[in-house]
Amino acid sequence: GSDLEQVTEIKGGVVLPFWSPDGTRLFTSSMDAITMVIDLDRKRPITEMTKLPRLGRIGSEQPASWTADGRGVVIATREHDQQMASLFVYDLESGQARLITRERFRIDFHYGLPIALDDGRHLMLSDDEGIILIDIENGARKSLLKNPPGSKYASPRMASDRRSIFFVNLEEEADLWMARRSDPSN
Repeated sequence: GSDLEQVTEIKGGVVLPFWSPDGTRLFTSSMDAITMVIDLDRKRPITEMTKLPRLGRIGSEQPASWTADGRGVVIATREHDQQMASLFVYDLESGQARLITRERFRIDFHYGLPIALDDGRHLMLSDDEGIILIDIENGARKSLLKNPPGSKYASPRMASDRRSIFFVNLEEEADLWMARRSDPSN
């Protein structure tokens, strides 16, 4: 740890960095919720970044994940009333955003941000119901684990073999749990 280097010097700072699959870029957000992509091949500290456009009627938006192929990013949004949440895939080459789903569920920006799975077809996240998969193409939801009464599952991560899901149970001490999947193909 003695070889520290300041990577960015961006007004307002950055939060929630996500490495690109090829390790050359970061997808992140400023403190005022402007999502951006930072090219790490630049002279440091980096003061310029590619700001992504605001998406729709948004109260706040957060970076969530890179797509498995690294050509796009997943952005989670909440509207001002906090009742509606949306997930978008933003294609970095075309500059086009595509709505995956807009629902009356609360995306927890601290514990439930979606992650794109390696299959390139699904997002996994936690919401008020439990841990779910969302199909990137059509927005279809599939429940993987339902929250038990008095508990909330959060921060799900899929093992690389797709046979296990690791998650936090926020019931009391926020312990780490694992669920084995009987059918890892879906």
